Amino acid sequence: MSYHLTSFDDLKVGQKAFLRKTITEADLSHFIAITGDQNPLHVDECFAEQTFFGQKIVHGMLSASLFSTLVGMHLPGIGAIFKIWKGCWHLCFYQFFRRAD
Repeated sequence: MSYHLTSFDDLKVGQKAFLRKTITEADLSHFIAITGDQNPLHVDECFAEQTFFGQKIVHGMLSASLFSTLVGMHLPGIGAIFKIWKGCWHLCFYQFFRRAD
């Protein structure tokens, strides 16, 4: 596969990028296997039904990790990484994701 390294000259004012991903059971299984996060809120329907959410929800960090795909593959693009400068970035979850969202 051939890649084009994104350069500064490739960027234009007003550029936008979008990423659409349906979270599947396989995605969740892989994430759980990699992280070891078996919080019952994510894996146990009976437990999750008793919580504020009323059902199992997707790990917040799984949804947040898609930001890496957006930056490294779409905008700016190939070759880019997201670097966190100390004190300049924080992550807030305003909405939860369910399976198949």
